[in-house]
Amino acid sequence: MLIGSKQKKYIPLRSFNFCFSGLIGARLSTNAVIVKQLVGDNLALNVQTLSTIVSGLTIAMVANWKMTLIITVVLPFVGLQAYAQMLFLKGLNKNSKVYKTDEPLVSFV
Repeated sequence: MLIGSKQKKYIPLRSFNFCFSGLIGARLSTNAVIVKQLVGDNLALNVQTLSTIVSGLTIAMVANWKMTLIITVVLPFVGLQAYAQMLFLKGLNKNSKVYKTDEPLVSFV
């Protein structure tokens, strides 16, 4: 169909479902907010963090390359230890909640 043609198309009003227009608008606004967050402040913060890490490693390599390599190798193990500790403490927290629910709320002596 040519753009300049004068032919009009008519669509009956009953073919539009007006019940879901709010739902579609809400989804579009939610998606717009997510894209704004990804492209906006978070992207700038990620670029700033990456440039800080690269420049810090460069300065450290120039100052003392042996110590920098040791720290670079040991740092992932520190992160793994923190993750394991978080999982361990989370498991202990679940166990304490189970023990607390077994106790009676009111005790009479």
